[in-house]
Amino acid sequence: MKTLVTLIFYSLLFSILACSQDYDAEILSHVSYHTASKSRLTRMDTVVLQINKRAGDYNALVIIPFTKSDKLTIGDAWIEDNNGKVVRKLKQNEIKEYSAVSNFSLYEDDFIKSFELKHNTYPYKIKYSFKLISTSFINIAHWCPAYTNKQPVRNKKLVVSVPVNYEIRYQQHYVNPPVKKIMGDNQQLIWDSISYVPVNRQKDAPVSSLKLPSITVVPINFKYGKQGSWETWETFGDWIYSLNENAGELPDSEKIKINQLLYGLSDTREKVQVLYRYLQDYTRYINVKIDIGGLKSYPADYVVKNKYGDCKALCTYMKAMLSYVGILSYYTLINSGDEVLEIDKTFPAQVFDHVILTVLFENDTVFLECTNKNAPFGYLGTFTQGREAFMIDANGKSRFISTPSLSVEDILCTRKITSSITSLSGQFSVNVDMNLKGSDYEIYTQLLTNLNRNVVEKYLRNYVMSGTFELLDFKFENESRDFAGINLNATFTTRDIVKRYGDKTGMSLYPHELTVYESPDKRTQPIQLHYPVSYIDTIEYTFETPVEESSPFNAVSEVSKFGHYVINGKYADGKYIVVKNIYINKGYYPLSEYEEFYKFLINIRKNERKNIFIRQL
Repeated sequence: MKTLVTLIFYSLLFSILACSQDYDAEILSHVSYHTASKSRLTRMDTVVLQINKRAGDYNALVIIPFTKSDKLTIGDAWIEDNNGKVVRKLKQNEIKEYSAVSNFSLYEDDFIKSFELKHNTYPYKIKYSFKLISTSFINIAHWCPAYTNKQPVRNKKLVVSVPVNYEIRYQQHYVNPPVKKIMGDNQQLIWDSISYVPVNRQKDAPVSSLKLPSITVVPINFKYGKQGSWETWETFGDWIYSLNENAGELPDSEKIKINQLLYGLSDTREKVQVLYRYLQDYTRYINVKIDIGGLKSYPADYVVKNKYGDCKALCTYMKAMLSYVGILSYYTLINSGDEVLEIDKTFPAQVFDHVILTVLFENDTVFLECTNKNAPFGYLGTFTQGREAFMIDANGKSRFISTPSLSVEDILCTRKITSSITSLSGQFSVNVDMNLKGSDYEIYTQLLTNLNRNVVEKYLRNYVMSGTFELLDFKFENESRDFAGINLNATFTTRDIVKRYGDKTGMSLYPHELTVYESPDKRTQPIQLHYPVSYIDTIEYTFETPVEESSPFNAVSEVSKFGHYVINGKYADGKYIVVKNIYINKGYYPLSEYEEFYKFLINIRKNERKNIFIRQL
């Protein structure tokens, strides 16, 4: 019997070790204690991290964020080999401290302490602890593994301790409710034995489908810069308003400039547009050091003096200019990026990472992206389209609003591709005339603004005409700065568009490279497309030598709930003209519909790769 138990034990141990080796690194244990009162939050963490392979060595760099008002102390830290022997201990002079500033961040930490403990024999463990004391805080605890993080968590324990009369609110997802204990004058919430195994996010799967475990604990009332409350979304809005209410004063010199800019103008919308262009032309976006957890804006006169600011400061400056001329606007919190995240209205919390400005006209609402020097007036784009935002107002009037979704007209990209065929062999000239909108417009505008010509040329070679196409020349044109589109005209040479098949010649339809998804037998997650995709192509082959159509063109018209694909072609008067229309609808498609969605895209891809066949006379 003893032998059988021993065999079972070692069998289970071998299975666990074998499973562990599938990961480059893993967190074996993470214990976190958060002790809060009205004026102080103490966090004490102990972590055991195991590096299994050389590919996981980047995890040996430990980064701990904190704000300038916090006191962070890193305790003992060391490396253990696989036998539990201490290989090396961390020295205090190996701990680095530096400022932490990201590109688009609303709530971020000012500073970072970091250290690195690396070994050359695998697996090895890194054990460390730290203590963080905060005298200003709006959250007591928040834990959620990032969906990009490939480390499994074998055992997570979170303990929150507060006085029994201290009001808190908590929320958890995909973890068991906490054990509650009363210990004298304190109450404890204990989440224990939490584990997490990373799930690979498949293309365009919503983050919610990953079912990430999370725990958030907030105080109902807090003081961070100003007195605030998480009682409701409206009380949170009041707090944000109070943080920034005195930030809108402009110097007299700036008021004189504004008067000059708006001289003779009476239309309110035109005034807003002129001041927005002034903001774009004479300021630049830069993320500067921030106060009050990143939620307090630098004042408008800071931007006037320095000609730069972060998203908060630039919005405050734009708001101040509008206020000076009697136009009301609203500081608006929003989540940015291609991913449109759902906001839980039942649990007020700091879930935003960006600020835009909202202007309410009598029959219209305009949203201003104050960090983008190239954005047309009122254009939000893929970065902030189609989602809920929180518009800040005084006296409990802050409220959720929705930003407009990109329409088909907003994202439609057209191509006219003209190929001159002087003979059915040799090198051919190809001219591409494109009108780019939506995400393509944003990408190319960013390219032209921030990168040199060589980088742009490389991008065009890779994404406009890839393969053996040689780029000869290109030119960009924009109809106006308030038009969300850009025209590209480019000339290439190639030998690949025409191929001989016996006495017939096949010519390419210049296929679009659509997103490649997993086959239905490998797909495990639903799909969420946050905005539509739309392309209309006109392909024109001009022949200088007599040819005839080898076989009739097979027109295709496929329509489904996922979109449509239409293609038709004909030969006449020495030209072969093909017109095709690709449209993929936005929407949420559950796993039960995935096979049908996949077949729809596969059919498009097959038709895109067909050839036109002609015969030389």
